[in-house]
Amino acid sequence: MLGIFPTAPGGNIGTTAIARSAPDGYTIGQVSQGNMVINMALYRDTGYDPVRDFAPIAVVAAMSNVMVVSRQSPYRSVREVVEAIRAKPPGMVTYSSSGVGTSMHVAGAIFARANSTELTHVPYTGAPAAMTAIISGDVDTGFFNIPAAKGLIAAGDLRPLAVTTARRSASLPELPTLEEAGLRDYDVSTWLGLVAPAGTPPAIIERIHGALTEVLARPALREKLTAQGFDLPPLPLGGPAEFSRLIRDDLAKWPAIMREAGVKPE
Repeated sequence: MLGIFPTAPGGNIGTTAIARSAPDGYTIGQVSQGNMVINMALYRDTGYDPVRDFAPIAVVAAMSNVMVVSRQSPYRSVREVVEAIRAKPPGMVTYSSSGVGTSMHVAGAIFARANSTELTHVPYTGAPAAMTAIISGDVDTGFFNIPAAKGLIAAGDLRPLAVTTARRSASLPELPTLEEAGLRDYDVSTWLGLVAPAGTPPAIIERIHGALTEVLARPALREKLTAQGFDLPPLPLGGPAEFSRLIRDDLAKWPAIMREAGVKPE
């Protein structure tokens, strides 16, 4: 059985359920950078320890964010947005997100810091509402996961300006990166991976890892996921040790950035 428990608040309930499951290989879970890393800066008690309570299996995908404005917006480039921010009183230019602590929130906070400017964050209860606010003109800009925004971009409701990763996205290859647009060392994305409860035997972890590599090697699946906006890792998939290092490295990096952005734990 595949156990996927992305439930509120912030995935904490579902992630705790993974941690408390029997370590027998029959229940595994999908996790993200959000519930394994960012939530450590958002909540005083998540109910789990991202290092101690899980046996990482593999990272299976990543998602870049795309900076967007409304099709009616006067801004047609990242430079024009930056110039507008600097020309107005601090905080007058706004950006929306699907909530405090999301990669969308982080992307905007780092964008402002990289430009030595101030943006006002307007959190919503989900990406659809946050993007609708941009389309209607209530909010100036935003940074959304490509899979969530791609349909509205294709329909012409949102105008894409740049992607937030260090490399261009395979699903929107015509868009520059924010680093190409002048923001040095800008790189914000979110990853998705599978974990098992801590104590799951290594032989079971290895077997699941092998099955994941086999599935993600299917050309039709890779083509479909890439078209939807997911960035897929190279094959064979990185192993549990590599995933574990990623979690530890991100824990050493992102909570501090969130504190600098003024985020306080609940």
